Amino acid sequence: MVYKKIFNDIRKGLGSVYYVVSNDLEKYKETVLYSIFHNCTDDFVFEGSKGDYLYDLILLYDDVSYFINPVKELLSKTYNRDLFAQCIDILVNHYYDNNPNIKEFIYDFYKDMVRKKYFNKNKILCFEYLCIVLYDLYGKKIIDIILNDVNKIGIHYDDLSWFMSIINYKDLSSSDDYEKIEYKYNFIEFLEMIKKNKFCYCLAQFGNTFENEKCMDFLNMTNDLDLINKILDNYQSYRLYNNKIKATYIFKLLSLISKFNDDIDYKVYDILSCYKHKEIEILGLSLINNPKFLKIGIKMLITNYHKKYNDMLINSYKKIKFSFKRHEDLVGDISRFMNSVKKDLPDELLFISYKENYCSFCRLGVVKALRRRNLLTKDLINELKYDSNYEIRKYARRLK
Repeated sequence: MVYKKIFNDIRKGLGSVYYVVSNDLEKYKETVLYSIFHNCTDDFVFEGSKGDYLYDLILLYDDVSYFINPVKELLSKTYNRDLFAQCIDILVNHYYDNNPNIKEFIYDFYKDMVRKKYFNKNKILCFEYLCIVLYDLYGKKIIDIILNDVNKIGIHYDDLSWFMSIINYKDLSSSDDYEKIEYKYNFIEFLEMIKKNKFCYCLAQFGNTFENEKCMDFLNMTNDLDLINKILDNYQSYRLYNNKIKATYIFKLLSLISKFNDDIDYKVYDILSCYKHKEIEILGLSLINNPKFLKIGIKMLITNYHKKYNDMLINSYKKIKFSFKRHEDLVGDISRFMNSVKKDLPDELLFISYKENYCSFCRLGVVKALRRRNLLTKDLINELKYDSNYEIRKYARRLK
C-alpha cells in the first residue's frame, strides 16, 4: 500500500519522513519503493535530485537490493532527466557505501547509451548528467573518452553546456538571447532592446523619474501585449532588488487593470505589492478576498503589515494550495520579510511554509527565520538533519 501523505512529504524532502518510516519499516516499504519509481524533485536547478535523500530511507532496510535492483532496471526505461538523475544518484550513493561494482555498472550503462546513438532532447539531458557523474567517478581520465563519444554521436557541445563548464572546456561557444540594461539607458533605448530580444531583464531600471514617466505613458497608450508583458516583467524583476521608484508613478500602472487580461492584471498587482503605502494596504484588503488574486493580496498586506491582520493573514495563507512542480514565491517573500524587517509577522506563516511547501531550496530561508525566532525545537532540529536539502542538513548539524 502506498501512503499518499508520506509520498508527498518525500517529494517535499522533509526530514520527518525518516523518523516516520523508521518507526514502521514494513508499513512504508512500498511507499519508499513507489517514491523511487517517481520523480521527487520539485526544482532540479535549485535542488538537484532527491537521490541522496531517498538512499537514506533505503538504508533503513536490511535488504537494500529490494530497492537497488529496480533502480538499475528503471534507469534504462526513463528519459525524464529528473527521474534519471534521481536513479543515478541513488546508485552513486550505493557505490560510495562500499559497493564498487556499481561504478562499472554505470560505465557500462553509459557505453550502451552511446552505442544506441539516437538522441532526442530529453535523452541528451540524461546523457549530460551521466557524463557529469562519470567525471566525478573517474576524474580527468574520462574526459577524452566522453568528448570522443560525443563527436561520434553527433551531439553539439552547446547541448552539453553544463558538463562542458564543469570540465572547463574552453572552446564552447555560447550566445546570449538577453541583455541586462544599466542605468545609462533611457526608455527609448530600452524599448528598442526589448523589441529585438527574446528576453531583456533590467536589474537597474531607468536613471530618473522622467524616463519612468515616459515608460508609464507608453504603457497607457500601447495595445502591444508583447511589449507590455516585457516591460512589466522588467518591473517585476526590478522590484526584487529595489523599490525606490516613487509609488505615485507606479500607481499609473493601475490604468492597465481590466484592460487586457488576468495575466497583465496579476503582474501589475505584483509590482505594486512591494510598496508600503496606504492605498496598497487598502488594495490588498480587497484582493485577499478574490481567489484569483489571493496571493497578491497576502503579499500586499505583508508589505503593509499591522498586527490586526494576523488572523486574516494566517487564514488566507492556509487557503494556498501548495503543489509539486509549481513554485510558490510567497514562501520566499515571507521568509525574506521575517528574516529582516517584518519580525512581528505571525510565526504560523513559517510553520505552514515549512510543512506545506515542496521546494527545499525555499525551505532553507524558512528554517533560518525559525532559528532567528528561537522556534527550532530539539525534535525539529533532528528532523532537519535528514532533510533533502544539503544546506539545511549542514545548518542543522551546527545547531546545538
